[in-house]
Amino acid sequence: MRANIQAAPQPRRRRRRVIVVGLIIAILVFGTGSARFYTDVLWFNEVGFESVLWTSLRAQFLLGLIVSVIVAGLIYGNLVLALKSRPAYAFARLENVTRIDPMERYRDQLMPYVKWIRLLVAVGIGFLAGLSASGGWRTFLLWMNRTEFGTTDPQFQLDVGFYVFELPFLNFALSWLWFSLMVTLVVSIAAYYLLGAIRPEGGLSGVESGALAHISVLLGFLALVKAAQYWLGRYSLNFSERGVVTGASYTDVHAHMPALSLLAIISVISAGLFLVNIRFRRLSLPLAAVSIWIFFSIVAGGAWPFVVQRFSVEPQELQREEPYIERNIRATRQAFGLAEVEVESFEAADSLPADSVQNNQSLLQNVRLWDPPVLQQVYSQLQAIRTYYQFQDVDIDRYEVDGEMRQVLLSARELALDNLQDSTWSNEHLQFTHGFGLVASLANSATPSGLPSFLVRDVPGTVATEAQESFDLEQPRIYYGEAFGSNEYSIVNTQQEEIDFPVGDGVQRSQYDGLGGVPTGSMLTRVAFALRESDPNFVLSSLITPDSQILLYRNVRDRVERAAPFLSLDNDPYPAVADGRLVWIIDAYTSTPFYPYSQRQPLSDIVPAGASGTLSGEANYIRNSVKVVIDAYDGTMDFHVVDEEDPLIRAWRNVFPALFTDETPSDDLRAHFRFPEDMFNVQSQVYRNYHVIEPQNFYAKEDAWEVPDRTEISDEVVATGESGPVPPTYLLIQLPGETEQEFVLTRPFTPRSKKNMIAFMAARSDPEHYGELVTLRFPSQRSVDGPVLVDNRIKQDVEISQALTLLGQQGSRVGFGSLVILPIENSILYVQPLFVTASSGGIPELKRVILVSGEQVVMGESFSEALTELFGVGQPSLGDPPDSGGQGGQGSAELRQIVAEAGRVYQEAQQALAAGDFERYGALIEELGQLLERAEALS
Repeated sequence: MRANIQAAPQPRRRRRRVIVVGLIIAILVFGTGSARFYTDVLWFNEVGFESVLWTSLRAQFLLGLIVSVIVAGLIYGNLVLALKSRPAYAFARLENVTRIDPMERYRDQLMPYVKWIRLLVAVGIGFLAGLSASGGWRTFLLWMNRTEFGTTDPQFQLDVGFYVFELPFLNFALSWLWFSLMVTLVVSIAAYYLLGAIRPEGGLSGVESGALAHISVLLGFLALVKAAQYWLGRYSLNFSERGVVTGASYTDVHAHMPALSLLAIISVISAGLFLVNIRFRRLSLPLAAVSIWIFFSIVAGGAWPFVVQRFSVEPQELQREEPYIERNIRATRQAFGLAEVEVESFEAADSLPADSVQNNQSLLQNVRLWDPPVLQQVYSQLQAIRTYYQFQDVDIDRYEVDGEMRQVLLSARELALDNLQDSTWSNEHLQFTHGFGLVASLANSATPSGLPSFLVRDVPGTVATEAQESFDLEQPRIYYGEAFGSNEYSIVNTQQEEIDFPVGDGVQRSQYDGLGGVPTGSMLTRVAFALRESDPNFVLSSLITPDSQILLYRNVRDRVERAAPFLSLDNDPYPAVADGRLVWIIDAYTSTPFYPYSQRQPLSDIVPAGASGTLSGEANYIRNSVKVVIDAYDGTMDFHVVDEEDPLIRAWRNVFPALFTDETPSDDLRAHFRFPEDMFNVQSQVYRNYHVIEPQNFYAKEDAWEVPDRTEISDEVVATGESGPVPPTYLLIQLPGETEQEFVLTRPFTPRSKKNMIAFMAARSDPEHYGELVTLRFPSQRSVDGPVLVDNRIKQDVEISQALTLLGQQGSRVGFGSLVILPIENSILYVQPLFVTASSGGIPELKRVILVSGEQVVMGESFSEALTELFGVGQPSLGDPPDSGGQGGQGSAELRQIVAEAGRVYQEAQQALAAGDFERYGALIEELGQLLERAEALS
């Protein structure tokens, strides 16, 4: 007994510990959520978009509140009515009855708490419904700020804006009204059962008349809502997938649409029968109404459209569907921006005249030889300098070099926190805070050793003389980029100076003086960030001062997504030097799946595999309406609307006027806007079929196209690491009929299941023609080699095969770069670079360039040499490699000596890297850079 008495407090102490732990967890959970919200508010204030946050939150709250009140009010009101309509004997105490139904005792026990139970049920369901409905805030805001498209659909003659803005919201509202009434009906039936007004054991007679009348009213309102849904469903047929293409087909127009109208009428009649039953209170009327509705739903909604489709349409499908196919073609081309594609005939002659070289000097000196994935490897090994730097991506742009517009590849040298040698809190968040500068090189040029011709290199940055004006940076530090993780943050302006870049045996240090970052002036802010990041160092560290700033959302894509969640983003943010600043440019899209008659496209299947953009789901309308420019130093974001005619962006601008800037982009910035790859991917995929505008030809698919597949060019995939359809290629070329070069995004087409090339599409990027699409259509009477045929021709060439065998000896790996298709005058020149990489993981070197013109296949050690081989003329001058200030003309002997010394230094650097001696590796790479600079000057 004594032992039991002593042991009794143990369970109570355990319960207390459980309660305390539970309270701590609750405080942490709710405290973390509150801290995240509070710090996000601070971040929105920092970037100047607090109105975006509060507008979206107000919309979510208002929408959730409306739905919550409706659902809770309906449930509570009907529960009150059910309680008033309960049978009088339901709670009578049957003390003299020897056998009492257990349910009667249960009802009797619940009676004192009924008022609280109905309130709890109504509020609980209403709260959950409102929470779920708040997710439709975008639909709600677009409806509130709807605009017109100025185009009507061909079936109902309604403005397209009705389908994009109004119809989705009306369907949203009706679906929630249906849900509210259905839940109310279920809860009311349950209440009547618990109150004894519905007794299943009594069969049809077990339903009290009051309960029957009440349920009939709810069923009547449900029928009216269903009638409205049927009526709106007629308009949704404009997105039907029943026919050959998206849109209302013959069967939809002549069978399904009348059926929906009939079902709407039947639903109204059924609602009348339900409501009439308030007076008669019989089960026969509700059962008759339900039976009529089910019968007509099966016959009119299912059987009749099937009969029409099978016996009237399928035997003569083209004749029946032709007008609807024509509607689809017109709508799809308009919705995807293909209505005004300029189609030009292009001869694609078998041979290229010899004088074409002299006539097209500027075009030929901009042929792209370096692939971004290959060049990324080169940059990473030659220009990373330290392990804590990285090159996330290499992008293509155009800059003025030595007075001429040249195609340039460039990449920002960003911070790589994962590669820090010592990952302490101070290192990750106080010292290593930013990347530094960028690397740039000419697209078509290489040194004698096969390495890039750098325009910008090293840290703090050596700029070639002829590129000084284009790459003159006021602020090279990169605090915001595409390599940062979504949760990476830095604290700047602390008592710990930041590491800037290596200098000799030490490092240069600096302090941040930009506008970005959330001030840490108050202890509340520091505590909030400590809770948010689960890191007490925000409070404990004495290095953080009241003047310190916390940099959040440093990944530029995450940053834009948080500021504008209603926009879809391109997968490739790219850096640009404009007005002396290093900025990131992200293309943003508006899209909808509700453009009538336009063919819906699965966007996630069109954008490249593994892409990190936010284009997803289905859409049948898309516009690249916004260019977002993010400053790499202070993180400021400017949302430039570049398509004022897009009704969707006009609506969003009405919602968030403070988000979009009214300032016109500077000429220097506009010069670096380029047509986005994701948009071109979508448009070119749609254009494969929708270049055909005649319904009969479209139906027969006689002229269907496809994009060549890279997987059929295996060596190219090995070199670049990419697979799938041939990606769009940026080129700086002169289009037929034009007098000036321009920056375009291109893609070839082949006939479906064929290898010959049928067309070549180009999207123009220069400001005066931005967004215009041009298609060069090749003759259909003869064959023009496509990428796969050219690749086969190259591999079958005996001399090239022998050269490949020699280059692949001694452990080297040979890989082809991307095949460049170059329209020049009235012919096509194919250019394919060849890279050699040491099997031990060396630097890819550009060793050969292969040219194909007609049946001629030649190879040279450089592009100029290959041209000489192709035309049998003296070596043309295609521009000199960049001059970084060295002295040339020192003779081939000295050049060979420097190249040999560079090879030795490179091998030592690789050994140091393998041994983990990163300090020696960095010093050797720096020495290698100096040698290459000397070699480049001599070449």
